[in-house]
Amino acid sequence: MEKLRIKEIIPRGENLSKAESISRKLGYRIKSKDEKAFYAAKGVAGWWGSEIFHIGLLILFVGGMISAIYSKSYFLQLTPGEKRKFAGRYEILLISFKVPRYEDGSPEQYMSKIDLFENSKKMLNYTLWVNHPLHFKKFWIYQSDYGVSPFKIRDSKFLINCCGKEEKVTVQFNKEVTTTIAGEKISFFCPIFIPDFVFDVESEKISSRSLEHNNPALFCNIKGPEGNSDGWFFLKFTGFNSKLTKNLWVKWISYNPLLFSGIQINYDPGKSLFFAGAIIMIIGLFLSIYIPYQRIWITKYNDKIYLGGISYRGEEKLKKDIMKIKGKIEDEVV
Repeated sequence: MEKLRIKEIIPRGENLSKAESISRKLGYRIKSKDEKAFYAAKGVAGWWGSEIFHIGLLILFVGGMISAIYSKSYFLQLTPGEKRKFAGRYEILLISFKVPRYEDGSPEQYMSKIDLFENSKKMLNYTLWVNHPLHFKKFWIYQSDYGVSPFKIRDSKFLINCCGKEEKVTVQFNKEVTTTIAGEKISFFCPIFIPDFVFDVESEKISSRSLEHNNPALFCNIKGPEGNSDGWFFLKFTGFNSKLTKNLWVKWISYNPLLFSGIQINYDPGKSLFFAGAIIMIIGLFLSIYIPYQRIWITKYNDKIYLGGISYRGEEKLKKDIMKIKGKIEDEVV
């Protein structure tokens, strides 16, 4: 008792029953007692708060380690109609992609309609929105971003003059299109688009300086009244954006870019453990701070009652409890 930081003495005390009754009313649970003393405690949850906090910290650490070792992330740029594999047996097909816009032209939202497959079997159809991810199997799938596809376009527009008759024709990218002008059949097939064309003289190889559409070039095969013709069209160079034969003149005048949808796919097996650990830590911290663990010892010796206690936090509250017990006992004695 002498080692306790908080203690009081009641000079005249008949028995401990009154002290025990008051202690119970103040929320203390009697842990042990005999005829001359008893020991009580309250706020046991606060005592466990520190243990709970450290358990949560351990779970959070384990979750973080699992995420660091086993988590995977995939970023796919898909154009409508394109199917791509991820994580071995899974596939994602982009059916359509839309970018609704505000009146000022800025994007209001962007969304992708997708099909998901497992081992080539269709499992789900879903429309991804920004901030509306999909939880599929063990993956989280997000609508991440969008942009202009660097090596694909939607279609091209050509100005054609055949045998003195002029007409505009729209040609789908990588699809053969046939039209009839002045009784002559003309077929177009344009399978290659380079966004920023450059030709290396030494290696004689064609490549792109960047993914931006700075110097667009289109390779086409044209079948006309005078046979087949292959060649490159360059939109920004007027001297190279048209082809001329005896009865056929073709000029590339414009194209429509193709938007791609950026889809993020994440697999994080430690994520649930990580958040569970964080929540458990918060609970433990709350218990430790707001529910102080308090213990009191009350004993009778030589017709005096000795009161003492320990509190790991909230000593002022413990002092008030001991003074309440002392005051009520003294009032009864008087």
